[in-house]
Amino acid sequence: MSCVPEVDFNKILYCYHNLGEKRLLKKSLSNLTINKKVFLCYSKNRHIPICALPKLRLVLSSRSGFLSFCYNFFNFMNFYRYPIPITNSNISSIAKFILSHEVGHILDPDVYNSKDEYSKILSTIIEKLIEYNIDIKETDFYKKNLPSDLEECVIALKKNLIARESKAWDIARTIVVFNNNEDKYLFERIREYALATYNFGNLKSIIREHNIENILRYKRYFIN
Repeated sequence: MSCVPEVDFNKILYCYHNLGEKRLLKKSLSNLTINKKVFLCYSKNRHIPICALPKLRLVLSSRSGFLSFCYNFFNFMNFYRYPIPITNSNISSIAKFILSHEVGHILDPDVYNSKDEYSKILSTIIEKLIEYNIDIKETDFYKKNLPSDLEECVIALKKNLIARESKAWDIARTIVVFNNNEDKYLFERIREYALATYNFGNLKSIIREHNIENILRYKRYFIN
């Protein structure tokens, strides 16, 4: 069984530094073909995952957020027969594609309807956890036979998120400039990686990511 080669994080860091770090992201944003002014908020020291605030037309990012995405993406690509090499050109394209995706959220007219639906599903999950008196402090509670309607809520939550992200990538494809066919291939692999991450996880990870444990503690206190 062949071993998957380890990604050289220092090489990613070196390329990103050579490309100007924040200047790379600002340039990538300004080169998108859109008729709206979109702003970039960048932090060199704080860890801020790359995300968008559509109402403010703002893209948030950070040095560590971008580098983490690159490292995880190249790790993902190492499972392919022909991994994508770490080069200045590919790091530059990754910046361009990530920002085009976040702007895709800003340009999506249905993004807040989707987020509202997402919040409603989360609320239903909390209600079901209380209704069935599920003890989330148990290490393997999520591996047991959960009620079918709760399982359906988990699936619905993933479907909502994947649909929203997929639409943002579809919009991104229309506003970004591809340098060549290799650039188009890289875009599709980044899209594939990003969408795959939203299909991972389970009820336990949903509870952790949304701080549901504290919400449950608060709700149960007032119910009792």
